[in-house]
Amino acid sequence: MSVRSTRLLLAVTGTLFAVGAANAQQVFFGDTDQIEIREQLLISEDGDISFVSADMPATALVSLMGEPSTVSALALDPAQLLSTGSDPEGDQPTSVKYLPDGSEILIAHAASKTIVRFDANTMAFIGAISLTHQPIDMDIAPDGSVAVCANLADDTATIVDLTTMTESTIIPVGDGPGRVHISGDSAYAAVGNAFDSTLSVVSLTTNTVERTVSTPGFVTSLSFSPESGAFQVQFNEHPFIDNSTVLFPGFFDATIDLIDVTTGAVTSIPSANNPRGVGVSADNSTAAVTHTSSNQTLTVIDVATKTVANTFGTPDNLWGPIALNNDGTLAAVAIQNATKFANLTTGAFGSSQNTASVNQMHTTADGMYALAIGFRGSLLSFATQSLVIDTNNAVSCTIGDVSPAGPQAAMCSTTFGEDLVVVSTNGALGGLESFTVSGPPPEGDKCRTSAVSADGSIAIGVNIFSDTATIFDGSGNITGYAPTGMRPAEVEITPDGSKAVVANLDSSFVTVIDTATATSTNIPISTRGSQVEISPDGNYAYVCVVSSGDGVWRINLNTLAVEGAKILTGNMGGVGYTYSQTSDMKLSPDGSTLAVCGSFTDEVSFIDTTTWTFMYDIATGDFPTRATFSPDGTQLYIAVRNEDTIEVFDEILDGVWIFDSAIGVGDQPYNMVVSDDGNTLYVSNWGDTNLGIVDLVAGSQTTTIPTTDRITGMTLSSDGATLYAGSGTSSTTVGAGIFETTNSGQIEHIDLNSNTIVQTDNIGFIPAMLSASDDRSVIAMPSPPADGLIYTGEEGDDCVADVNGDGMLTPTDFTAWINAFNNNLPECDQNGDNACTPTDFTAWIANYNAGC
Repeated sequence: MSVRSTRLLLAVTGTLFAVGAANAQQVFFGDTDQIEIREQLLISEDGDISFVSADMPATALVSLMGEPSTVSALALDPAQLLSTGSDPEGDQPTSVKYLPDGSEILIAHAASKTIVRFDANTMAFIGAISLTHQPIDMDIAPDGSVAVCANLADDTATIVDLTTMTESTIIPVGDGPGRVHISGDSAYAAVGNAFDSTLSVVSLTTNTVERTVSTPGFVTSLSFSPESGAFQVQFNEHPFIDNSTVLFPGFFDATIDLIDVTTGAVTSIPSANNPRGVGVSADNSTAAVTHTSSNQTLTVIDVATKTVANTFGTPDNLWGPIALNNDGTLAAVAIQNATKFANLTTGAFGSSQNTASVNQMHTTADGMYALAIGFRGSLLSFATQSLVIDTNNAVSCTIGDVSPAGPQAAMCSTTFGEDLVVVSTNGALGGLESFTVSGPPPEGDKCRTSAVSADGSIAIGVNIFSDTATIFDGSGNITGYAPTGMRPAEVEITPDGSKAVVANLDSSFVTVIDTATATSTNIPISTRGSQVEISPDGNYAYVCVVSSGDGVWRINLNTLAVEGAKILTGNMGGVGYTYSQTSDMKLSPDGSTLAVCGSFTDEVSFIDTTTWTFMYDIATGDFPTRATFSPDGTQLYIAVRNEDTIEVFDEILDGVWIFDSAIGVGDQPYNMVVSDDGNTLYVSNWGDTNLGIVDLVAGSQTTTIPTTDRITGMTLSSDGATLYAGSGTSSTTVGAGIFETTNSGQIEHIDLNSNTIVQTDNIGFIPAMLSASDDRSVIAMPSPPADGLIYTGEEGDDCVADVNGDGMLTPTDFTAWINAFNNNLPECDQNGDNACTPTDFTAWIANYNAGC
């Protein structure tokens, strides 16, 4: 017998059969197809063919005769949370303070349990101090020795040594510590315990609680953003007015309490109702208290005598924040959306200064200005009693501090972002100096939208607070961070995975990301970009904008430029649902038609993408929010939120759409998925917390399936037999002795034959949406409270023997494997060694016989 090592093309008919030999297997399979077999072949003179491998034992091959085997019900890989940021993190800023010499800005962050340090001159990140507990407030001793943090959730106060920049002591205090102030001589910290209405007096010499004093009770303010899920908890201030006295505004008792921290003695002064905000002059001669709501009163305290010096009526309802000039003769007082100056001697009030909403008021180190931390960061002159300049045009801020050493201030956003804004307070020369994230870059804060490439090789999480996109490979490894515009919204990936397109709600451009290099190109459009669709050939992106003339822009992804004019549509905007969604836009499967939901004008707009022309509007019911096409593109389904219907539109001729019918479903229909055969529509009835099954042939909702929580995203399994529905909750409880944040989430597997939930996978956090690869090998769900992507996918590795992907194990998979072997395709690798060798044939046989 002669031996040839060759590549042979066989044309055979018949069936698979195996002939044993002592150290070899004779194998071939055929029908009318041609099969290529590569590598070592033993060919006898009479034409017998044997496939030989030293690594293939004689017992390896088992007969493959018999009925085809069906791949079993698909399962998902265990979900893992992929952080979209990097350590050290700066998440959920709660307090901003300067060191006494003004050299550093320190920002306490609750969620990441860190104090992040920035150089005040260069804005360079210096380092992060790790904490055991979550700081809700922080103050710094005037001598620069320590910082003290109040830890609301743990009933403790943390002392940080500012020499070593490390956590040094954790002290048990009262119930719900939410505010801390340090005396001017750095001897005491007064920790306000919101839940038991006490003040823990901490000696900073012994680092112990010397005494506990009762208070009239704390006022709690809770801010919340439905778009990101971010929240902020704050309690009323109780500053020192001298080295031993705390002024506590008794909002609920109509008193102003003066607490001697050295003895615990309390002097309670009756006052007008609702005392709330406190300002103290730099010379400690005067304190002033604002009375909020409709009380229209300002109380002036003489610090030396600890008595009421004056009580003035005010022309407006006071907002709370107040700042005094150095000698205590003037005050800048916040009213609704403005600020007024008050003469603390005469009670005269000046004219309104257009500061917009104010959250805190601080006096600059030189005493010349008041800085209104809020919507604009307005700088107000005590000398002229007027607004000098708006220093912050970047983002609305809620917390901040002024430098004790120079004309600078730092402030942070908390519910509109996690940003650090640094401004100059140098009078008319003041303004924005720096605008960055509150933690060290790269940050991945509040991941709210995601996209997965068609082949699953790329996943992207877009972070609405840090204005970044985190790029992952198919295995969940971060490959890069790309900058986006402000308040990034939807993201989509081109079919070849080379580019991602991000709409930006607060920027006047769309961001196109090169996924290989993580570089961004910003293409000018109008503001408020919200939704993105990409043409099937990857040449165009369509971006809708929800303000300044609602409509759709076309972006040429080859030239990276706008092509054609913006096409105006019906009015779009925020439409509610989980994480505050915007009006939807969908592209037909063939890429020829865009359907845009005019939620606020009750219509759907049709755009011809081939000619880039507006076609027409068709009226809908009250408040259309979501759209999806049938797989063949001949029907369009619109979720009409306020009428609890799915409206069906038919394409009766090429480009001619008409209203067909309205199908009643559940409360506030949201996401929709259509079956592969186009006969069934699955809708998440958001208000009812269930999945609706709609028979599109009969035109009715036939079944509802209750889900654990409201569905935020869903997709069909690769075989169409299961629907994966992501849902969850995130909540924060404050009050009645409780401060607690809870998160939960799950993917429910809904069997579409029995219409029952057959499996629930715990994913830990609420997903904002769901995106998936075409084969469902990668499923990504962004979660704002987790600052990450929840990552899973169908367990493809268990079915590697199904080489042709038809959901069956049959001898045709052997044909497919041979083709993969000869062409060095990924499917050849059956043993997971990332190589294509003859040993993969043995592995394929083992995988086949093991089944799926």
